[in-house]
Amino acid sequence: MTLVDSWGPGNSRASSGVETRVCQYENSPDHDFLVDRHPRAENAWLVGGGSGHSFKHGPAPGELVAANVLGEKPVEPLFSYARLKKFPRRPSG
Repeated sequence: MTLVDSWGPGNSRASSGVETRVCQYENSPDHDFLVDRHPRAENAWLVGGGSGHSFKHGPAPGELVAANVLGEKPVEPLFSYARLKKFPRRPSG
């Protein structure tokens, strides 16, 4: 018996009500969000770096991003792409 089976009848892995998903976890070097324009593409935004806790902030990051994209609010320096230049680059691969 699996843990899912123990939750009750009809909750086995074969049940249509149970699924699994990969949860992407991204992190910035200073553990702050990244909300800024792409440095080489004015029409693209970089949004992430939630350090695994962005879900707790609910709609607030979305409201900030919307205000930035619409030009209603400038990019917050704390969340800027430029701040990341102070960190050493890690080799890719």
